[in-house]
Amino acid sequence: MFNANNQTAPEWLTNINPLDKGVGVFAISDVESSEFGAAKIIKVPGITYPECVKRGIFTLGFKWIPDTLSDQIRNHECAEEFGIDTQPTPGECLIVMGQCMKP
Repeated sequence: MFNANNQTAPEWLTNINPLDKGVGVFAISDVESSEFGAAKIIKVPGITYPECVKRGIFTLGFKWIPDTLSDQIRNHECAEEFGIDTQPTPGECLIVMGQCMKP
């Protein structure tokens, strides 16, 4: 279950059960903004990885963070140098149109 918008780090999926819960982080178009390419980051707690992938298919980008890593990831400082193109970032950030977006 992987598509071009999926920025979930592959190592986060090691040894998980399809029923394990985590936080989905989604980038969606911000239609309220007049800025070209504006996006909003939405976090959805308590969902499984398969559910996150289903919800993320038509987004600008998404990732799933297992609950077992959520405290470690939440406290990670995001920076633009961590995300290059479509490479996963270590925190809750998403790369949208080449820019690091923080929730």
